[in-house]
Amino acid sequence: MSGGEYKLKIIKEKFVKIGNKLKDLGNEEALNKLDDIFKSSLAEIHLER
Repeated sequence: MSGGEYKLKIIKEKFVKIGNKLKDLGNEEALNKLDDIFKSSLAEIHLER
């Protein structure tokens, strides 16, 4: 696993933890915003490569 892949894995794990917490709290709007942020972050990472 390269350094970039490892960083991406760590970032994804953090987003999943936050998403699970929001889901437990029943905050669908914040969960949707988090999903949008994660997807745009992934797009930026792929553009940097």
